[in-house]
Amino acid sequence: MTSLYPPLPAPAAPVLPGPQAAGTQRAQSQAEDQNRQRLLLSCHLQDLLSAGTSEPVRRPLVTEKTHDAREPITPGLVLDARQSTRFAERSVRDPAERKASLRRVAPHLWEATQRTEPPLKEQPLLLLGDFHSAPKDVGAPGTSCRVVLWDESRRCFASHWPGALPPDFCSHSFDALMTHGPWEPLHSKKGQVTRETCWYVRKGCRCDYTYGIARVRAKRKQTQAFRAAMEILLEEVMRRVCPSLPKEAWPNCANLNLYTEAWQSVGWHADDESLFMGKDRDCPILSVSLGARREFWLALRHQGNCMDPQLKSIVEIDLHNGDILSMEGLCQKHCVHFVPCDVRNIESTSHDSVRARINVTWRWIREHKQRCPQHVEGTEQFFFESSGPPRDEQFFVHAWAGQCAMAWKLCDGCDHDAWRGGRNCVKHQNQWLCRLCYEHALSGAPPHQKVPRDRRRPRRPGLAVIEARAAAEEADNMHDKFQFLPQEFNNTGASRPDALQQLNPLSAAFFVPSYPQVVVTPMQIQQMQVPRAFPM
Repeated sequence: MTSLYPPLPAPAAPVLPGPQAAGTQRAQSQAEDQNRQRLLLSCHLQDLLSAGTSEPVRRPLVTEKTHDAREPITPGLVLDARQSTRFAERSVRDPAERKASLRRVAPHLWEATQRTEPPLKEQPLLLLGDFHSAPKDVGAPGTSCRVVLWDESRRCFASHWPGALPPDFCSHSFDALMTHGPWEPLHSKKGQVTRETCWYVRKGCRCDYTYGIARVRAKRKQTQAFRAAMEILLEEVMRRVCPSLPKEAWPNCANLNLYTEAWQSVGWHADDESLFMGKDRDCPILSVSLGARREFWLALRHQGNCMDPQLKSIVEIDLHNGDILSMEGLCQKHCVHFVPCDVRNIESTSHDSVRARINVTWRWIREHKQRCPQHVEGTEQFFFESSGPPRDEQFFVHAWAGQCAMAWKLCDGCDHDAWRGGRNCVKHQNQWLCRLCYEHALSGAPPHQKVPRDRRRPRRPGLAVIEARAAAEEADNMHDKFQFLPQEFNNTGASRPDALQQLNPLSAAFFVPSYPQVVVTPMQIQQMQVPRAFPM
């Protein structure tokens, strides 16, 4: 086959020589030559694969981001320009079709389809529930393991272990991860912090994890306290969920997400990164919830590589403190999941609603990067694909509304705007109610006291609200500093808020022997006099 690209030059030196002295002209030209050689190499590999040749195919030499030698890559969260092409290939849903689906009123529509994946009888698969000693029943409430989804036609399986971890252990793990986790914020396009994240790897792995165009680097030297907290959590999870699973088959990495505010969330996505091979092979995921209660939604993809869900197929699950959720098989290929915000226009009756939440997602890296010490040429045998018990073909989906018709709109009970102006609601006593309000109404309890609000109010606070909240926090910290100053300083009366009005309007400085200098600016004086207007 004749290639459309120029032939690769035979370099005298290796294709990727070590970088020269930073900032020199030779280093800059060398980086440009390396990028050109990588591009040509990838083009020739595509030609060989498309032609079906039997010649040995060389693997790409570099899978990491290329950078200028003058700008060293710092550890932590960095932008990866190479990942932008992966999202450019995602199919986009037609806006008119999306609006039509939002207006559609229909019952739950997750149904078995024509077989698109090999059945369990032909290609066995070990599920995490197979290693649990307690009996389980499909869809039966009150059992230690509840099957949420069993779709063998798409090879998608999900299970829920409510209250798998004891509350005392959850509180200890939550405090340890909150204190010692190397948290790094993730920002939206508007600059708001959607959540904080960190990445944990085991067994000497050095693979990084990507969030779209952002990448979280694996820490070479993780703190001993953080590693101890993660290993203790993993051992307790495996002991309670999979006691008979051998240790060599335990997950080798974990992705952690921290939600400190009720409005923080993560949009519809699938964990289909190349590390886990979730779109090509069976990919188990074990998610642990610590802290406040949050909802978890699982739905079918609209089509192809699109991240839009089929709205009437959404499966809603409440994840409380100590709950564990598993997604197995090809869930990341055919499904997407979502964590909505928890801002509701009702009075809170649970103290958990004001706490933060940490989600620890344990995973199995199946294709390590080439620079990782755990990288192995070829495909390794995955433990869960070795064999499996005989199973009868069945189909089950946890549909909370049953056969009732659902509409996508704001709930009349709580006005919860989860996504695209509402959520799935059913009609009950001339009101459209969401799942939580519908269950509350069926329980016979009195309705929630609804707080009036403007429906045009944004679901997430704007930058002005966030800045004002930070200013209020700074004012409180400044007030606390004045309260703990020495007695000779307090006798001057300058530490009291009423005495701050008598200070010089430009600036005021107090000098105290053996204590640091304290400077109060007019902006801080005004902030200390204004009462807090935003919840902390």
